Amino acid sequence: MARKEAPQKDTTQGGANEVLGIGLFALAVLFLLALFSYDKGDLSFNGTEINDPRHNLVGLIGAWLAQGCFLALGVAAYLLPPLTLVFAFGFLINKLDGLRKRWPWAIAMILAGSAGLSLYPNLFGGLAGQLNTVDGGGYIGMLLNKAIFQHVGTAGATVILLSVYAVSLLYITNFQLKDWAKEMWQKWKLRRIDRSAPLAEEEVELTKKEDELSQRLKELEDLQRKLEATQTQVEQTAQAAEETVAAAQQDDPRIIDLSQPGAQAAQAAEDEEDDTSAKRQLAAIMFTDIAGYSRLANHDEKEALKLIRKQRRLLKPIVKKYEGEWLKEIGDGLLLSFASSLNAVDCALAIQEKVRGHAHLDLRIGIHQGDIVRDGKDILGDGVNIASRIEPYAPIGGVAVSEKIQQDLISQPQYEVQLLGEFALEGVDQRVEIYTLKTGAEELDETQIIEPEDAAQEETVLPPAALESDEPEPSVPSANAEDVLGVESPEPVKATDEEEDGTESSVHIAAPVSSTGPLQQPKKKGPKATRVDRGPMIENYNLPPASFLQAPEYNAPQVDATEELKAQAITIQKTLNQFGVEVTLGDITKGPTITRFELHPAAGVKMEKITTYANNITAALEAERINILAPVPGKSTVGVEVPNRVKTKVIMRDLLESDEWKKSKAKIPVALGKDVYGKPMIADLAEMPHLLIAGATGAGKSVCMNSIIASLLYK
Repeated sequence: MARKEAPQKDTTQGGANEVLGIGLFALAVLFLLALFSYDKGDLSFNGTEINDPRHNLVGLIGAWLAQGCFLALGVAAYLLPPLTLVFAFGFLINKLDGLRKRWPWAIAMILAGSAGLSLYPNLFGGLAGQLNTVDGGGYIGMLLNKAIFQHVGTAGATVILLSVYAVSLLYITNFQLKDWAKEMWQKWKLRRIDRSAPLAEEEVELTKKEDELSQRLKELEDLQRKLEATQTQVEQTAQAAEETVAAAQQDDPRIIDLSQPGAQAAQAAEDEEDDTSAKRQLAAIMFTDIAGYSRLANHDEKEALKLIRKQRRLLKPIVKKYEGEWLKEIGDGLLLSFASSLNAVDCALAIQEKVRGHAHLDLRIGIHQGDIVRDGKDILGDGVNIASRIEPYAPIGGVAVSEKIQQDLISQPQYEVQLLGEFALEGVDQRVEIYTLKTGAEELDETQIIEPEDAAQEETVLPPAALESDEPEPSVPSANAEDVLGVESPEPVKATDEEEDGTESSVHIAAPVSSTGPLQQPKKKGPKATRVDRGPMIENYNLPPASFLQAPEYNAPQVDATEELKAQAITIQKTLNQFGVEVTLGDITKGPTITRFELHPAAGVKMEKITTYANNITAALEAERINILAPVPGKSTVGVEVPNRVKTKVIMRDLLESDEWKKSKAKIPVALGKDVYGKPMIADLAEMPHLLIAGATGAGKSVCMNSIIASLLYK
């Protein structure tokens, strides 16, 4: 049997280090031979008779090399051979690789030695004459003394140069002076113990144990620092890999763009004509989504990434068991394909059963069966689009299916299907009936299943697109809680005279349904919902003029100057630098009430570390309070939001006269205020299924309500 070849390793870097190490070793030997065999009679430059033969072991080149070194550095040139040899060993031996980056300290040692020898010309004058140089430190030492050290005197210069020389020697040799002093102290303590005294041996053992524990503590601290450095490097590598993958996905035209379903269908048809490998088939498409994932990702990115990996680990075996195909992962969502709709439903129920009880892993699942176009592992078509639009209607922990899936489940009594309603989905021409499956477990979402009691009576439901149509709907009878939910109402609801005359439409609120338990079973099942009860129509309503509102103050007080903002940014940078946090300044965005200073952390600096110094930044800026965004949404920077000393009022009239309000395409526009950039914020109330206004006393809850009401009156 042939022997298995060992995997080849990339030895390019190692080979370069070895070549450089051998070169430095040869240079150290040349320095040693040339300097120690120097004779000034080898060169006519010195004004003497030329030796024949020359005494220098490296010949003429060695004589000139030694003469140049002695002229420049004097006696300090003798440091060149040992230092060069040390760095040669650093490149040849991996355990000494730390020496490779310590060459600046070697230069500092040579310069300190040269300058120190020049301080005492009388002491080294004879040696300087033999070496044919200006003094003991050469020309470099003489120039350093004249330029710098003559201002501090001979004694002061000696202290400074000895300190530089000692520090350079410590860094080159990596000598731990503190550990050496501690070890000497421990030995001195052991010598002081009187061995003949009682409990002397115990005291000796206790001292040794103390020394061992301190040594282990130091090793643990070193290990912790290495682990933190490794973790930071791994995080940076993972982040770079994710950015690379994300950039590749953006450039890949095969990625499904769910926000433009029409473009998907057109692209699918185009691919079918141009590419003969594309195949059209009928399949059950499943979309899954993690509820609350975006909020978790903004709060803790590491936990969000772990959740994605956990989802992949738990769900892949289940999908394989039910003969499904794992097509791709879209953020926290999954796109799966099944040949059978029953397999897709069974897989969805098994998935919800598997993830139940796992923290933050609350899924919504949508299933639809339709015609798709397959191109390798990618799928296109309206079937994919409808499945993705159905998924948001599923309750948390539940499953939503289309009418086609529901038709396949009619003959299967083990599935309990309930009608949710008929809805207009984005990118789909016809309205789609959506059903939910009973999972036999507690659903977390407050999704109410609406079913009528009488087959002849129509339901009153509120789908998302109910307010889109401007055509008047025919009036329908009022429905009470018993009609909507199929449960008995505590008191019968009587129609008023206005309702009987049909002059005013009434709004009916369904009886409360518990979100922590199963819904009560309806008495009877009837036809699907087809109509929406419209609100009252007000005729001859004229929009109020803008003059009713307070005009903006154009003579506002002077705001913070640009120079002051730059000074504040520099103050933030200096404050963080005092604590060892290196940042560079970014954009400065001034809004009506706050100013955002963006910072770019240096490589290896955690964003969470900046937030720990919020109080120090507040004190340095003399601000009331600050808010730190780590990171700024959509950017790789950290934002420090500081209240303006001079605040600008946000006037309602200014918002209603802005281009954003006039050109808004929202169905029910609401002017909420201005963002940190001073841009008006116009929201669409029609896209808000739930609205919660919360805050502390004086935070502006009532002002927000007044703004919403005024917006409704002015549009």
